[in-house]
Amino acid sequence: MLFVILAATLMKIKETADNLWLKKIPIAHRGLHSNDSGIPENSIKAFENAIKHNYAIELDVFVISDQQVLVFHDDNLKRMCGVDKSINTLDSHNYKRYKLLKTNENIPLLQDVFDVVDGRVPILIEIKKQTGVKNTNSIILNTLLGYKGPVAIQSFNPFTIGWFSKNAPSIIRGQISSDFKNEEMNFVRKYLLRKLKLNFISKPHFIAYDVRDLPNSLIERIRRNGTLILGWTVDSKESYDRIKMFCDNIIFENFNP
Repeated sequence: MLFVILAATLMKIKETADNLWLKKIPIAHRGLHSNDSGIPENSIKAFENAIKHNYAIELDVFVISDQQVLVFHDDNLKRMCGVDKSINTLDSHNYKRYKLLKTNENIPLLQDVFDVVDGRVPILIEIKKQTGVKNTNSIILNTLLGYKGPVAIQSFNPFTIGWFSKNAPSIIRGQISSDFKNEEMNFVRKYLLRKLKLNFISKPHFIAYDVRDLPNSLIERIRRNGTLILGWTVDSKESYDRIKMFCDNIIFENFNP
């Protein structure tokens, strides 16, 4: 019964030139970066490096206080910028003050990334969990609508993806999931997310699943039913060789597949 219900809420992607990349082009996690070699994650330099190697780009976004969409992974600047400052305190007047990992790379806006990439490779956008800013989905959508290149969105939050299902159904969307065994959340929420029980809300076109939790019988059944599975985050050739038979494409870092 679970599989019947789940299958009914997974949307099939009709393969076209615009979305075939999700299956065919490896996706560089936060760009083709090397944090130890002067190419910070989620930087213009990392995205240019991915373009050079013809990889798709995965990146993360937050909406800052004056409704700009910022490309950054953490909700605090400490790890990447050395400053203990919440992402919610940034605005268009101060975000450029902070450099990524002591390089000359600024935190980019999503529009900056769109201007640089300009459709040369596809972009997969992870919408991060955020508090304190209203209408974040609408703000992100308005930025997306001006971009002509291949793009998809994903999130751990099924309600975020569900919002895009209702308000922008033509945008390819994915549900991110994992075992969540090390996450601090109550058992019921963990069970619902792990078992993809809320897919009737998100109606995802693809599932992005933690490769540490593959193989997985539920994911195998979903894949056999024709839903695309992305494995994240593959960080070595050995990891890739272990899981490549269980997914259709990978989100990778620390090696070139």
